Amino acid sequence: MYGYRTTHRQIDTMRAFLAIFSTALLVACGEPTSTTAPTEPATAVDDLRIDATSDESARASVEAIKASLTAEEAELFDKAMFAVVMGGVDFGELVRKGFEGEEVDDQELAKSAMKALHGKTASAVIAEADRLKKERDLRTRARALEEVAELKAEIATLEATKKDYIAAVEELKAVSITNASIAWKNDGLGLTMTLTVTNGLDFAIARLYMRGTLQTPGRSVPWVSKDINYRIPGGLEPQESQTWRLAPNYFTEWGNTPKEDVGAVLTIDAVDVEGADRSRVIDSDFDEEKLSRLVERLKKLEESLEA
Repeated sequence: MYGYRTTHRQIDTMRAFLAIFSTALLVACGEPTSTTAPTEPATAVDDLRIDATSDESARASVEAIKASLTAEEAELFDKAMFAVVMGGVDFGELVRKGFEGEEVDDQELAKSAMKALHGKTASAVIAEADRLKKERDLRTRARALEEVAELKAEIATLEATKKDYIAAVEELKAVSITNASIAWKNDGLGLTMTLTVTNGLDFAIARLYMRGTLQTPGRSVPWVSKDINYRIPGGLEPQESQTWRLAPNYFTEWGNTPKEDVGAVLTIDAVDVEGADRSRVIDSDFDEEKLSRLVERLKKLEESLEA
C-alpha cells in the first residue's frame, strides 16, 4: 500500500503544535472576571504580573490581571497574550525538525512559549504584541518587495519573449500555403492532402510546422483542427514553390474529415519552420495568460504596499 506515512517524529511535531496552541488558549481565552472598570488606581494594574511558573499560577495571575481591566481592555490583553505566545515560536524550525526526524519535546516548547509572558504586566504584554506585529509587518513588506522585484524581472523576460515571438510570427507570413485540399481515397482507406508551399524567407526550409483547419463556412465548429509537420526531402529553397501530396493519419483527428461533400474548406497556416541547421524561427513558446497573471499579481502587490 502506497501513500503518506507519518513518522513518530512527525507525530511529536503535531503534538508540539497542539501543546503550544493549548498554552496560548490557556492564558488568552479565559473569561474576564469583571466587566466593569477597575476600582483600583491605574498604577495598580501594572503592579500585577503574569506568573508562568506553572499552569495554575499562570491561570490565576492572568485572571487577577483581567479582573482589574475593563471588558475592552481584557479583550485586548487576551489577544496580546495569544500573539506573544505564538510569536515566540519558530514554527518553520518546528516543521523542519518534524520532517527531518529530529526529536521534538512538546512540553519543553510549551514551557518556552510561556516564558515570553512570565513577569510581564498587562501593559508590557500589549507592548510586546505590538512590537511583534510591527516586526511581522516589516518582514511581510520585505517579502512583498522581494516578490515585486522578482515579478518585474520575470515580466521583463516574458515581454522580451513576446516581442521576439511577434516578430517571428510576422516573419512566418513570408511562407505562403495555397491550394490546400483534403479528400478520402477512392477505397476509403486513406486521405490525400494537397497544398502548394512557397518559401519567401531568405533561408532554406528543412521542416515546415503547420496548423490545419477543416471547416464548413457558416459552421462555428471545425471538422478538424490539428497541427502537422513535414520534413521536406531536399528542403525548400528561398523563393522556391513546391506542391505536396501528403497522407495524414486517418486514425487521428484527420479521420473526422467528412466523406461526403459538405463544402468544407481546408486552411493551412505556417506556425514554425526549421532551417537546414535545425534552428527554428520560433524557438520558445510565449504564454500570454502567464504574462497577464503576473502583471495582475504585481498590480495587487504594489497596491498593498501603498496601502
